[in-house]
Amino acid sequence: MVPGAPGYPDRQRFIILGLLGGLVLGAGAAFLLENLESGFLTVEQTEQILSVPVYAVVPHLAEGQREVDGKPVLVHEYSVHKPLSYFGESIRTARVSTNMSDVVHPPRLIQVTSTAPSEGKTTIALALAYSAAAANQRVLMVDCDLRHPSTTKLLNMSDRPGLSDLLLGQVTAERAFFQGALPTLTILPAGSTTRNPPDLIGSERMRQLLGMLREAYDLVIIDAPPVTPVIDSAMLSKLVDKVVFVVRWRATPRDLVQRAIQAIDNPSHKVAGIILNNGDLKLMSSYAYYGYGYAYGYYNKAYSKYYSD
Repeated sequence: MVPGAPGYPDRQRFIILGLLGGLVLGAGAAFLLENLESGFLTVEQTEQILSVPVYAVVPHLAEGQREVDGKPVLVHEYSVHKPLSYFGESIRTARVSTNMSDVVHPPRLIQVTSTAPSEGKTTIALALAYSAAAANQRVLMVDCDLRHPSTTKLLNMSDRPGLSDLLLGQVTAERAFFQGALPTLTILPAGSTTRNPPDLIGSERMRQLLGMLREAYDLVIIDAPPVTPVIDSAMLSKLVDKVVFVVRWRATPRDLVQRAIQAIDNPSHKVAGIILNNGDLKLMSSYAYYGYGYAYGYYNKAYSKYYSD
């Protein structure tokens, strides 16, 4: 008799074993990702763990990706030169979302901080300020990191008086404020080095100064120190309207971010949202297969035509 089917392999058995093996491998991969990746992987995961909305995923821009007329521009200036790029749209989304976090009393004093150093908070703060100024808002950029004034150094203002000198009464306001690169942008650098940053930030003069700045400008962006190393940001959060947290995608430990948010004054009210910095939408879409979200693959393909380079 000629056999009607092969004696080996048993197709049905191997199909069932293959499906079961795939499920086991998928569950194992998800478990490994959950335990080996200490940082945040997707928007859904971030919002679920922190109970704070994610306003934007800001992509990493290499030097070759931010060329304008053949020359690289600084990252925070890119959104002004290329407002319809994905980077420009993400910064605009974060800025508008922060403004809409309180529709009754739109926030004017915005503190931008992070959990730890090197998460990109200064770049994001400057990008938000430049984006608002390009939209013809009266914007003040304040470097309130009196220990490591990154904004002041980035704008080449280290030799100029600024916030610390103003709070100590050593200079007048006319000497402490400087015209920025855009017509509606003003810069208040950190000023001279001081040995007591927390005392200056928590002083009555600082409270009065911020009160006057709230009335004088449409938007005040404050580049604050990271929360974990020093107490400065926790103290400053009592004086501002809203706090925006910059979290480096896949890098900042989740439990550390949770503790940092709780250090903010009245976090459920003051913390407006999260900005995931240095995000990679292609990698985010790959995590969808392991239960970390579903929209990124579709988003990356279907929505990219709305952005320009």
